[in-house]
Amino acid sequence: MPDNPHPDGAVPRTPPWQAVHNACDGLAEALLNGADLSIFLRPDDTVKARSGTHTYIETLALPHAIVSGSHVWAFQENHAVQHQRGASFDGFGYFAYTNAADLFANVVYTHRMDALQQRKVRVQVMSSGRYAELNWITKDRYRKVWDSEAATGPQDVVSAIRAGARFKVALQDDSGIWNIHPVHYPFFTPDLDRLQFQTHAQFYPALMRAPAETFLPILDQNAPGIFNAFDPVDREKTVRLEDGAVSTYYSAYDDGSYYGMFDLFETANRRYRRLCVFAST
Repeated sequence: MPDNPHPDGAVPRTPPWQAVHNACDGLAEALLNGADLSIFLRPDDTVKARSGTHTYIETLALPHAIVSGSHVWAFQENHAVQHQRGASFDGFGYFAYTNAADLFANVVYTHRMDALQQRKVRVQVMSSGRYAELNWITKDRYRKVWDSEAATGPQDVVSAIRAGARFKVALQDDSGIWNIHPVHYPFFTPDLDRLQFQTHAQFYPALMRAPAETFLPILDQNAPGIFNAFDPVDREKTVRLEDGAVSTYYSAYDDGSYYGMFDLFETANRRYRRLCVFAST
């Protein structure tokens, strides 16, 4: 974390939740151009919540991203086993990071079927001041092979499938939000001359889709000062909540249609605004 020029812990912001520690100009644009995202982290050993633990550094891959304007929530695959050795198992979870405010979150649910049936996930939102270092890292590891706004055929996708490439999509849904997710099944059906892409399935909290000016003031009311990453008291604050579950699963076609996890028992498809497909290089 850079030295705080405001020793009283108060960093001027407009609006008051504007990111300082998490700020990253151009992040949304880079992701929409296919950039691969990870984050480097070094916890701050002076944070009370870390008392008695060892110093470490880590880098986390963030293959999922929700992009609204310049604001991004990016998160891991849901593979982490949430537990205390010899004491408890709390479910499977992952960490999520945003450039909209100096926050990060831990999302937990026991099983995909639980989240699907209950349509809820548990979320712990914390100040990113718990990290002494937090650096966003983008790498150009993918190239665009298909774009719904370009009049191109499936040739580049087919070549990438034959070459064993990994895929991801950036889907702008019918609400205008961009959803960037790894592809589990990339399909080309020659008889139908049709492309289809099915993304990895997990769940994330609806708050990640909410406009910052709607959600963040509510968070501030529940934990005043939680955005102050440089304040030694405020950075210890945590908000725990249960939020509506949104799925990362999409089945998107090259004809402009798609459906999601909660559409599985519906017969009509949705219409996306734009779909971009990226293949690993």
